[in-house]
Parts: sequence; structure tokens; C-alpha cells
Amino acid sequence: AKKSRDKEDAVGELIGYGVSLVSGLAAGMAISASIAPDLRCWRTIPSNFQAKRVYLEPGEYEISFQSPNPNYKVPPPQKIVIEPGKPVFVSFRTL
Repeated sequence: AKKSRDKEDAVGELIGYGVSLVSGLAAGMAISASIAPDLRCWRTIPSNFQAKRVYLEPGEYEISFQSPNPNYKVPPPQKIVIEPGKPVFVSFRTL
């Protein structure tokens, strides 16, 4: 009788492991199917980014930007002052 009870306990334990495994797999599949990447921040990144480093002597300059695409709106010319030993950053964007 004891052997039969031990055998039943072992079978019950094995079935319990099987049920746990199947339910864990089902839950994992359901969670992974419902997770979608959040792309909101990636849509705000520009499709094109360009940078240019230009070394200029100290002084006052008028800079302007040109675009090969006539549909791009470029900013009007602007004056910048270059002081000795100080970097100057100029940025603009097109739409």
C-alpha cells in the first residue's frame, strides 16, 4: 500500500510539473505576443543629420546656408562673432 501511495505521489508530482510547464509556456507566449516596441521617440529623430567643423580666425562673419533642394527652407543669413579661444556653434534645421 505504501509503494502504491508513493507511486501515486510521484505521478501526481510529475503531472503537477507538466501543468506548471505548460501554463508557464502559455503565459510567456501571451506576454511576448502582447508586447510591442514603443516607437514614439524614434519618430522624432531626424532622418538626416549633418555636421561640419570650420576653423575661422577671430572676427565678425556673416554666414548663410544653401540647400541643393529648392523645397527646403533655409534660415536667413546671420552674423556671428568669433572670439579667440571660444568655440561657436551654429545650428539650423529644415522641414
